[in-house]
Amino acid sequence: MPIRFEINTSTFNKIPGCPLAYWVGSKFDDIYDNKKISDYAEVITGMTIGDNNKYLRLWYEVNALCLSLNKTSMLDVNLKKQKWIPYSKGGERLNWYGGYDFVVNWSEKDNFNRSKTTLQHLYLKEALTWPFISGTHLTAKLLPAGFLWDVAGSPCFFKKKEEEYYILGFLTTPVSSFILNIVNPTINVQAIDIARLPIVESDNKNFIISLVNENIKLTKEDWNKREESWDFKKHPLV
Repeated sequence: MPIRFEINTSTFNKIPGCPLAYWVGSKFDDIYDNKKISDYAEVITGMTIGDNNKYLRLWYEVNALCLSLNKTSMLDVNLKKQKWIPYSKGGERLNWYGGYDFVVNWSEKDNFNRSKTTLQHLYLKEALTWPFISGTHLTAKLLPAGFLWDVAGSPCFFKKKEEEYYILGFLTTPVSSFILNIVNPTINVQAIDIARLPIVESDNKNFIISLVNENIKLTKEDWNKREESWDFKKHPLV
């Protein structure tokens, strides 16, 4: 006999995009009764600069005196001397921390395709980010203060550190990837996909936050042992 699935299509109404994901079970849509990431954070699409070869560099290709690192306000950036600003652009797929390779020539911002000038209040603010091309498994990491962001490394901004860490923990789990593969079965993860992810408040929230904090600390230490990090001091075997 042929295999046939029967399900009421109203089951999918709560799921963004109403995908015909008949295999997920009757209770899957109930998770969308919870708050979404957009209730905790401002999730945005990053900018497009146009000519990467002209405006983008790996940080170690630039004179160190021209780098504008660890800034928290554009008022602290002297574009006449330090025009190269850290730039989130996807890159290596890492969780928690690291993979900060690119800098952008911000003195040329008026020539960019979209420099997101309406979001200047978010420039250089700490955030979470994920790679636009994510495949079947999402990765996510902390984006420290001092960065601008490409569409390929879009950010989400939180008012509360504990919420930022809790949601980072969620984004690095197979659960977030499972949900994303249902609502958006492509290799590209856009800002709206992240914004719509449902968040369940765990009774172990404080413990989860402490684990995320420890993971960030450990991966930061590991990243800074690599010569690709601008905070690299010396090889751990030396």
